[in-house]
Amino acid sequence: MSFPYENAPFVVYLTAVGRQPLLGTFWALTLRSMALTKRQLDALRFNPDGATKQILYDGELTGFGVRVYPNGNKSFVLRYGSNGSRKLLTLGKYGELTLQQARELAIDALRDTRHGHDPVEERRARRKLPTLGEFASEYIDLHARPRKRSWKEDQRRLDTYILPKWRTRRIDSITRSHVNALIVSLAAEHAVEANRVWALLSVMCNKAIEWGRVPSDWKNPAHGAGTAIKRERSRERWIKPSEMPALIAAIDAERNPFHRAAFRLYLLTGLRRSELLSLQWSNVNLSEGTLYVPVTKSGRSHTLPLSSPARAVFAELPRELNNPHVFPAANGGHMADLKKPWRRVREAAGLSDVRLHDLRRTVGSMMAQDGASLLMVGKVLNHSETRTTERAYAHLGSEAIRDALEKHGARVIDIATRRAS
Repeated sequence: MSFPYENAPFVVYLTAVGRQPLLGTFWALTLRSMALTKRQLDALRFNPDGATKQILYDGELTGFGVRVYPNGNKSFVLRYGSNGSRKLLTLGKYGELTLQQARELAIDALRDTRHGHDPVEERRARRKLPTLGEFASEYIDLHARPRKRSWKEDQRRLDTYILPKWRTRRIDSITRSHVNALIVSLAAEHAVEANRVWALLSVMCNKAIEWGRVPSDWKNPAHGAGTAIKRERSRERWIKPSEMPALIAAIDAERNPFHRAAFRLYLLTGLRRSELLSLQWSNVNLSEGTLYVPVTKSGRSHTLPLSSPARAVFAELPRELNNPHVFPAANGGHMADLKKPWRRVREAAGLSDVRLHDLRRTVGSMMAQDGASLLMVGKVLNHSETRTTERAYAHLGSEAIRDALEKHGARVIDIATRRAS
């Protein structure tokens, strides 16, 4: 059986139209369109002598049909639009889609065209959308690197958890189920990393929407995802007064003077690791007793009064020629981290659960216990505050902060002295 291409198949029916007493029954020929069947599609073959584009159209759904190619492959198609701008939309391959599934897709596409959508043009636009790998580079260059001091952590999480799975996927093809599956797999062993990866994906997808890199009706797949994420409790570990003597003894046992000084200054200033290790001598004014941090995590500079014990630590440090950093590295830059020496110190002090950042938390905790206000602690640690709070407490100057740090520094030294005696 063969059917004319570019035309709907039909069948001839004989229909009784009436009965005349003298002439008997009258019959009429009726042409009725036929719907495509699986049997027809299976039997369909490309005609090498026919047109280049060979399509067998459905007799019921206008524009819906199946196209056969010279290699024998068959794809469902939908022709839509007026004669002046008719377009052919490929719905999918026969075999991957059933006839019923393809018919439903065609009905949906026709419904979209009635609402002003153009499926072919929208598909062309989607093909130009970036892959996640391409957009990740854009996100790092345009947002993370210029705005976040922790941008390398974003890059690490992309390289470790996200890009190996989705580098070549178009960003708009990532769904909530994809994000959920990733978060669930991470949360089983790395709850904190799962939280960070989810937050990173959420920000990236928001930026993709904001920058117009995805269709206007696309929804952020990270929203509503991440059900496996566990709420993180803020860490409350800090060095208790009873633990301080052992910690001071372990710090003093370190042979490297720069390691000793760094740990002492953690306890005396409350600076962040990156702020402390990147310090340059030009930012330390021992005569005035101040320390200047040009760039902090909050993105603003920070001037901190130095207590007498803190000034003494700086004064005892040797200065390396041709290196402007307080904590120099062999390559001419500054120390990047203190992981190995800190591991030795905390093990020697019997404080294996204490992280280096807990020393910064210790500064705030001890100051608060000694009566310093939370606002003053926030100023010492350079926590971000609202503009309203800044204006309301603008009368708190550096001298009040200096007095609080003097008291804190004296207490640290007193504890260490009692330990030595």
